[in-house]
Amino acid sequence: MSIHQTVSIIGAGAWGTTLACMIAQKGHKVKIWAYKTETCDDINRFRENREFLAGIAVPANVCASGDLDFVLSGSRFVILSSPSHTLRPLLKKISPLISDKNDFISVIKGIEEKNFMTVSEIVAEEFESIPGLEKIRNKIAVVSGPNLAREIAAGLPSTTVVAARSKKLREDAQQLLSTERFRAYTSEDVAGLEFGGSLKNIMAIGAGICDGLNYGDNTKSAFLTRALREMVMIGELKGARRETFYGLSGVGDLFATSFSKFSRNRSFGEKIALGMSRSQAEGAITGVAEGVHTARAAYLFGKKEKLEFPVINEIYKIIYDEKEPAESVMALMTRTLKGELE
Repeated sequence: MSIHQTVSIIGAGAWGTTLACMIAQKGHKVKIWAYKTETCDDINRFRENREFLAGIAVPANVCASGDLDFVLSGSRFVILSSPSHTLRPLLKKISPLISDKNDFISVIKGIEEKNFMTVSEIVAEEFESIPGLEKIRNKIAVVSGPNLAREIAAGLPSTTVVAARSKKLREDAQQLLSTERFRAYTSEDVAGLEFGGSLKNIMAIGAGICDGLNYGDNTKSAFLTRALREMVMIGELKGARRETFYGLSGVGDLFATSFSKFSRNRSFGEKIALGMSRSQAEGAITGVAEGVHTARAAYLFGKKEKLEFPVINEIYKIIYDEKEPAESVMALMTRTLKGELE
């Protein structure tokens, strides 16, 4: 990997902008795609993303544009940082502009609703027919961990995990992302990172519901422990390694997202518990609470496979069926008694 290079980032939310700042501070040229003209103007003229990352200075070697052709030209690494539900249409626009010279890094923590596909699977499906990209799965890295953008942008010490099938790719991505205050580890478990990072968003909504109901630390700790069990169950069914869920991209991410005041998913759950509707809660937070979409995806997956995920099912009912949160808690507490590990 060359000392200084051009890096493309697709998505100028809080996380995409944070990564742009970090990478640019290492001397690389960063081109970031934003769908709003106002966001591009903010970054290019005022060196700040006032909507998603207010107060953080954007380096001069970051350029924002709504032109995908411009953003993608001249780069090896393409970092995908858009909301998961907008990804597939974006990939269709990107596909004529990429080649076998590109490698992809997904920092998206979401699952496609209709078919329960992860981001790396979606990228592979969209790009594997492009000449030279028949082995696209070896050119995709994923990043996940306790990565609250606001804290990382402020320079607080943080860690993450980079997973890829290719040893060279994951090590190159590790080098690209690591700084003195942001340490990246590597893993081979792509599925583990993607399912851990995505499913924890559902559970963070549940943690926020606990907060909104003014339940104590015992309740929240018990909830998260049982929630982790369902994350592991789904992950293993989809080919992930159990141990990955007990690392930074599993437990680490779950704890950070479930306790932080900066967490969109936790905040969404708290607002739901305080009486807001789904649309009201979504409108009251900046950015996308990925757990809202992932809750439906996981719920439908469980129904299709005839599997029981009590925590996920109740969170789904609260979000989509407007079930009273306190009733869902009671439903979980009064289930048939059993052994802890059954």
